[in-house]
Amino acid sequence: MSPVRGWLQDPMRKGVALGVALVAWVSVQGDETLEGQVTATLAWTLPERLLPVAALPTQVQLKVKGTRNALRRASRAPLRVGVDASGLRAGGHAIDLSTLAVEELPPGVEVSGWLPTTLEMALDEGQRRKVRVDVTTVGDPPDGLVISGVDVSPGHVELLGPRVVVSGMKSVSTVPIDLSTWTASGDEVVTLDLPPTATATPNQVTVQVSVEPHGTRRTLTGVAVEVRGNEGWIARPWVVDVVLEGPSPTLAAMDPVDVVAWVVLPDPARRDAYQAEFGAPEDGARLHILHPGGPEVTAVEVHPDRIDVAKP
Repeated sequence: MSPVRGWLQDPMRKGVALGVALVAWVSVQGDETLEGQVTATLAWTLPERLLPVAALPTQVQLKVKGTRNALRRASRAPLRVGVDASGLRAGGHAIDLSTLAVEELPPGVEVSGWLPTTLEMALDEGQRRKVRVDVTTVGDPPDGLVISGVDVSPGHVELLGPRVVVSGMKSVSTVPIDLSTWTASGDEVVTLDLPPTATATPNQVTVQVSVEPHGTRRTLTGVAVEVRGNEGWIARPWVVDVVLEGPSPTLAAMDPVDVVAWVVLPDPARRDAYQAEFGAPEDGARLHILHPGGPEVTAVEVHPDRIDVAKP
């Protein structure tokens, strides 16, 4: 048997040879210089009384060089870049990131580039302003329900932001509230939809949503009866109670003096006396209810529902 063939058939020799080859491969791979990209957190230090006009970036990408192991450590390290802007004045500025130091960078890793290399920023004096809170809603309530009221507490908040952003603001909106999910009255704490660099005190508000069945009813008593287009005719009784159906806020705003029970007689009126009935056909004497509620409000009942009218 040849020496080479015997060596190849010896398991121990084969294992040792394989181990040596593996160690050599790992050594070569570990020492090879590679390029990669990692992310670092930007830590800003701003001047007193000045605020950024737009939101500042919180991260930057770094091009790095190093061995495979070193790059692996860099990808796991909490890299941090401090940006000291405390000495800047109001106005626009360009920050050259390449002049800044990278903290927590592992040994053996070299920064070869920045993405981006320059950051544009603008600073302005901070201003406080009291503004109104507007509630933003989307969607409609489920079938058979109506939103009878939407209130917010507090109704005003104090904004703090760069003067160029907040000086002209008179109100701030809440994040949208989806009315399609409301089946009963209740409260919801919501945040405010603020400009990126502004804050509010308080930063949350409570929105009260009132939900009720569609077609709420209200009875108006002492509604006057009038005879349309027939002066001098006498109506008995001369006041009635009217039941209206519609959205609660609309009904709540109405007063009996805003409503009229109007007696409509045939034209021409050939008789000396008629009995006008609520809901009667159009061609006869009938009682019609006039109100300022619009198409959402309907007169459903009148008490009494018949009015006697006669010439004097």
